[in-house]
Formats: sequence, structure tokens, C-alpha cells
Amino acid sequence: MTRRRIAHSFLYLFLAAGLALFIGFIAAPAITRSLAIVHEGVLTKIHAVQARGQAIWREIQARQAIRQYELQQRQPMPRNQVQQTAEQQLLKDTAWKRFYIPPEACKHPDAEDRFEICVLREAQFRKEFDRRWAAGKFAQPKS
Repeated sequence: MTRRRIAHSFLYLFLAAGLALFIGFIAAPAITRSLAIVHEGVLTKIHAVQARGQAIWREIQARQAIRQYELQQRQPMPRNQVQQTAEQQLLKDTAWKRFYIPPEACKHPDAEDRFEICVLREAQFRKEFDRRWAAGKFAQPKS
């Protein structure tokens, strides 16, 4: 080999070593940090979706339990009483729709925190509405 080839070989070896050090000390940690940030963001979104799904599932289960209890407690009613109950429920539903109008942020909540706040807010309004309804502060038919 000639001296020139040997010099080029050392130059290539030196450049390869420099590139390896650059990747090892600078690029690899930066890439690792970037991937960790992306991973953390994805995990956060996954947890938010899971939490929202669990909240919805709990709400569904609660509603099913209430329906099951109501079905067990019901006695067969005469036809006119069924109609009267349906009319009363329609009046109550109409009064509820006038009483509680959800804010825009609660119509399509985009975060789990917002969803929970909206559910709690609606529950508070529902409790107050039911209290007022029972006290006769809304138009209801007389039984």
C-alpha cells in the first residue's frame, strides 16, 4: 500500500470514529428524549380515553341498576294510570330541558377533566331540579 492510501484509510477511520461518537453522545440521547416525549404524550391520551370510557361505563351500569330496581318495584298499572304517568314523565322531561341547558364546553367535552366537571355539574342541577319538582315548583299534573 502506498502512503497515500494509508493516509486515506486513517482519515476514513478517524471520520467513522467521529461519526460513531457523534451518534453515541449527541444524536442517540436526543432521539431517545424525543421518543420518550412522544411516548409520554401517547400514554397520556390513552389514559384519558380509558378514564373517559370507564366513567361512561360506570354511568351505564348505574343507569342499568336503576332501571332494574324500577322494574322490580313496578306493579302492573291500569291503562289510564300508564297514560297519566307517561304524560307526567313527558312534562317532567320538558321541564328538565328548560331547567338545564348544558354549556357549549359540555356538549362535546374534549378532555377527561372537562367530562367529569360536566357530569358533576349536570348531577348537581338534576338534584336541584328533582328537589324543586318534588316540591311542586314546576307545572305537574295532579294525580
